[in-house]
Amino acid sequence: MQIKELGHIVLNVRNLDDSARFYRDQLGMCQVAEMGRALFFAGAEGRTHHELLLMEVGPDAERGKLGLNHFALRVGATDGELKDALDELAGRDLKPNRVVDHGGVTHSAYFSDPDGNTVELYIDVDPAWRPGVPEAARGLGRGGTPITL
Repeated sequence: MQIKELGHIVLNVRNLDDSARFYRDQLGMCQVAEMGRALFFAGAEGRTHHELLLMEVGPDAERGKLGLNHFALRVGATDGELKDALDELAGRDLKPNRVVDHGGVTHSAYFSDPDGNTVELYIDVDPAWRPGVPEAARGLGRGGTPITL
């Protein structure tokens, strides 16, 4: 298995509007989609469907519920490559918490690291999302449909 690239980061935030102003207006990230109280951002070059997802967890969220939700690492371009990665990790006694289809945009496997951080290993199902980043990102916001590779 070989990690191809860091895909995206998901942050739990107290106030979505304040965080959006920071990432969009101060840092210059491009907002590409909105789904409920979640906003998707990408860099100006449109490298991927989203590089940052902000999820509002509310003003009373405990400290441990804020910050990193998970980060994603792309492991290939096909289901076969994702399955190979999962098989390799299974050989090391590491099994995913869940494997899902995110609206036909990505197939993803989620793991917990030794400290409980969530790591997503994924492949993009179809690179045709590139011309329509906002539409593709909308498919990611749903919790995902369980799949078997």
